[in-house]
Amino acid sequence: MFAVSPAGLALASRTASGGTVPISLAVHGNVLYVLNAGGSGNISGFTVGSSGDLTPIGGATLPLSGSTVGPAEVQFSPDGSRLVVTEKNTNLLDVYAVDATGAASGPTTTASAGGTPFGFAFGLRNDLFVSEAAGSASSYVLDATGTPALVSGAVATHQGAPCWAVVTADGRFGFTGNGAGSVSAFAIAPDGAISLVDADQRHRAEPQQPLPVRAADRRRPGDPRVPRRGGRAPYGARPGRGPSGRHERTRGFLEPLTTVGAWCATPLH
Repeated sequence: MFAVSPAGLALASRTASGGTVPISLAVHGNVLYVLNAGGSGNISGFTVGSSGDLTPIGGATLPLSGSTVGPAEVQFSPDGSRLVVTEKNTNLLDVYAVDATGAASGPTTTASAGGTPFGFAFGLRNDLFVSEAAGSASSYVLDATGTPALVSGAVATHQGAPCWAVVTADGRFGFTGNGAGSVSAFAIAPDGAISLVDADQRHRAEPQQPLPVRAADRRRPGDPRVPRRGGRAPYGARPGRGPSGRHERTRGFLEPLTTVGAWCATPLH
């Protein structure tokens, strides 16, 4: 755990992860879960103290669906009541219920609509946008029981190895970072359905027709300058900038900032 200040990072505490080979972290409030990939793999929960110290939550180290499942990422649902884990080798989505104390139970499993589910991000509600390294992305909505109900299954990116995924803060667009060295853009409808806007943002071409703009979607004072959810993409979304001008926010175009490489690496969050 690191403390963040204007002077930079300072080590605040060091705690065993509850397993081996920790590869992904999820935080909601003062509850933190670690996804451990070593051995049979597990998730392990902690509370975060005011000084950054981590205290294990009793009974909150839980198995994945099996051994050698190839876990990729863990995240909380927006309300913190569920944890989701993607399993690459089994093509499963694991969902754990999380109670008011932060203790998790489960998992229940759901088959992925596409091959090799990898990264994912939540939208504004319980919309779940998942990248699939086989070459696609799918969307789901978590129902009242926490089960991912499929909305759009295995929508092709036409790019190699979609690895990580993010959703903009307004919930209207999702992006996949692809092993081919590209970023693919998807529009996300109010019901969670996704459609490919642009397969490769490096060589984008404006669509024939602009996507519809609703009054509630227009930029308002105080809106974040770089909308994002689920992490930072290797390109910056700049509303009102770039060749598409004021339509960029509604069309999902990105303005390239820099190149950082092209590979599917272990997540750092």
